[in-house]
Amino acid sequence: MVGSRDSQHPGAVRSSGHLLSLPRQRGDGGHLLAERRRAGVLCPFSALPVDRSPLYFLDWLAAAGVELWQVLPFNPPDAYGSPYSSPSLNAGDTTLLAQQTSTPAQPGTERSAYEQVMDGVPGSWLHDYALFEVARSLHGAPWCIWPAPLRDREPLALAVLARTHATEVATRIAQQRAFFERLAGLRSAAHERGIALFGDMALYPAYDSVDVWSHRSLFELDATGRSTQVAGVPPDYFSATGQLWGNPVYDWPAHEASAFAWWKARIAHQLEWLDLLRIDHFRGLQSAWCIPADALTAIDGEWRKAPGAALLASLDAATRAALVAEDLGVITADVTALREQFGLPGMRVLQFGFSGDAANPHHPSNIDRQQVLYTGTHDNDTSLGWYLDLDADARALVDRALAEVPHTGSISWSFMAMAIASVADTVVLPLQDVLELGSSARMNTPGVPSGNWRWRCAAGELTAQRAAQLRTLLHASGRTRATG
Repeated sequence: MVGSRDSQHPGAVRSSGHLLSLPRQRGDGGHLLAERRRAGVLCPFSALPVDRSPLYFLDWLAAAGVELWQVLPFNPPDAYGSPYSSPSLNAGDTTLLAQQTSTPAQPGTERSAYEQVMDGVPGSWLHDYALFEVARSLHGAPWCIWPAPLRDREPLALAVLARTHATEVATRIAQQRAFFERLAGLRSAAHERGIALFGDMALYPAYDSVDVWSHRSLFELDATGRSTQVAGVPPDYFSATGQLWGNPVYDWPAHEASAFAWWKARIAHQLEWLDLLRIDHFRGLQSAWCIPADALTAIDGEWRKAPGAALLASLDAATRAALVAEDLGVITADVTALREQFGLPGMRVLQFGFSGDAANPHHPSNIDRQQVLYTGTHDNDTSLGWYLDLDADARALVDRALAEVPHTGSISWSFMAMAIASVADTVVLPLQDVLELGSSARMNTPGVPSGNWRWRCAAGELTAQRAAQLRTLLHASGRTRATG
């Protein structure tokens, strides 16, 4: 069953008699990742071996001494495979976890997370999502081209759609129920092995999504539902012209007027299924790069303030204790102050640390305990691919740093050893680095729409020898749980 609350340890997650090994209880004023060294592996559900149950991967993580499994958003992807541009922020990609074999959530004296989210379907996000998918199959995309009564969600038009396509609506609801049953079972199985699920949440919904269609007043749209401003980031490490995401931007006064009800419901839904949650593009909660909807690049945008402090203050301490801020990119002092005000860990990426600047916040010497340290993320090349692509000067900087690391293995493992030996309490390693893979295993290249999200792990790569090797490396830096 889904982990229930332990009456002697409020906020702790207990599953099958085993207390999940997160050091603090939610709501006591501390963060769940505080005060103990641990390691995680980053592997989206979509990259799991196709010929094995996800339980196979959980067993491998447990054998390696890994306590966190970081995944990417579990939402249905867009046409390019990206889960960050989904038709729903709440729905699950029903093609994932298809080989899940653990016991699903069962009704009992205490309602499970699955039951709490999935019952009462009429009028819920799930019913809206089913209607949206059926309408899109009938009228195409985006939703602003639909017949006006349906585009504008006139009650009669919605009722007619639901009645005349009742079978299709019911099918989509059933598919979502099945997905979340599998996810609940996976989380329970992870807890039994002492592993927490660390999820990821996109800051913005896609324009062509049920979230925007059903909550038009929360976004900057014109009378026909089309965006007037879209989101992105200015020129940065990844792109000289910035990134033009195309997501609609928030009408923040409308969110404030509702006491951030939409945000609270969205985060609560994620934390029904996950133990920790990374907020992607956290800086957008302090100020966001807003671009005219007709712009061809992100260069001509402007920063607009966002009420991130008010939003975070509206969340309870238990929720904030499970959040991590993705604070990469153009980060100013006020963004850092917002993160620190609410005690959220930020991120550091080792690949970014070798610019030759002594003040580089990603250099190993400048990382502190509270930050979650990555060798690379899903947006980076693999560490091996990155290293081989460095120019001579940058490679010399990396080589000097690696010479101080007590590991004589491959570039991938030496680089991981550097991260693992750091002072950061939490280190997350992309599975591609653990497997010593090159650029062909890269997950995503920002700003390039096609050719991404294709990498899959082969079951044969998850060997007992590699798990033992990782456990040894983690143990040497105090990052494995006590056994027995």
